[in-house]
Amino acid sequence: MKKSLRRSRGLTLPELLIASAILSVLTTLVVSLIFNANRNQSMIAVQTNLKNASEMALYRMGKELAQAIKVFDEGAGMGPSFRSNLALNTAHPSMAKVLMPTIRDQGVQAPSITCAVDDTNFFWAPAVGNTLFFAELVETASFPGVALDRQRTVNIYRFDYYYINEPTSTDFSQPLIDYWHSTATQARRAQRLIEWRSVKFADYDQLNDYLTSTDLDGNGTNLALTAGEKTSIYNELLARKATRAWRRSYGTPASWYQAFYGITAGPTLTVKTNTYQIENETSDNALRLANNSQGVYSIAYNTKNGSSANAYYFPIRNQVPYFFSLTPNPNCSTITPAPLPATTTLTSSPISLDADNFPRGFEVMITGPSTGRQVLVRITAIGKPQSNTLVEQVHMKSYFAKDL
Repeated sequence: MKKSLRRSRGLTLPELLIASAILSVLTTLVVSLIFNANRNQSMIAVQTNLKNASEMALYRMGKELAQAIKVFDEGAGMGPSFRSNLALNTAHPSMAKVLMPTIRDQGVQAPSITCAVDDTNFFWAPAVGNTLFFAELVETASFPGVALDRQRTVNIYRFDYYYINEPTSTDFSQPLIDYWHSTATQARRAQRLIEWRSVKFADYDQLNDYLTSTDLDGNGTNLALTAGEKTSIYNELLARKATRAWRRSYGTPASWYQAFYGITAGPTLTVKTNTYQIENETSDNALRLANNSQGVYSIAYNTKNGSSANAYYFPIRNQVPYFFSLTPNPNCSTITPAPLPATTTLTSSPISLDADNFPRGFEVMITGPSTGRQVLVRITAIGKPQSNTLVEQVHMKSYFAKDL
């Protein structure tokens, strides 16, 4: 009877302690499993979002480049003047240190083909840029209000510009994506790849010739547009939102604005003044990813800076930049004709490049003849899920584009 009573009293203290310890271990394991599952799910979701968004951005870029009629570069043409006078959205300011790539008619995009391998067609790292600027054919306008024997078509163009939007360290509209740093001078805020599109421009040479020609059928007859037909042409351009014209044949960078005209009723073509800016129609995040509590997304910063130890180290595995280098090895600058741009050009006014601020996770290279430029684009995008870590995606695509 006494033995039975003693057993009914319950657990002893050692037994209770052992049971508590086991329960604590099991609880810790379960909580850890749940936490890791949520963390992995968050990381997978961010990785998937980055992959899909990067691929879609490159797909849209490829569709636009397939319609390109002019690709601009950092050379002596109209590109730098046009680029400097784009009306960028004030909500999407460009990072300070930007360059278009330098087009090399003779050149390759494989870093292994150096001038030591081929002294004619070789890879040249300083020719890489971190913006992409081109003009594309959007549509061809016909004019149903004009008699059949006076019918012509006019091409309509649009400018496309891809660049990195860099918030300042105190711009809290973009969240921090680099947990590595906490001070205001080292904080890294999410930066976006912006897809900027201009308004539409009619082909000036085609339109002006159409409006002024007295031999529309090419037979030497006195055949010109009537006043009513000219009004019909203007109304059609107005309906297509092409109330500006671009004179592609104009090529004087110092007076670049004279390549652009306004189209008013008549229609009348009026050349723009030196205060003109190329208007934008849309400006958006090319990756189409919104930052929220589930994840923060950004174009990658450079992975290393040779100065200040690791003060500006950006903790991702893929190297940024991948192609660009101020001091390529071997140095091919003694080759005749010398590859462009020269290293001295890159480090002089108006832009001084350094290992931290250029080019970041958007690299563009253009080689080949004008009838078929090869445009190589590399995007390194990163995401920060709910956990305190960074995930990354690298996507690279090569396109062909006309540059006429």
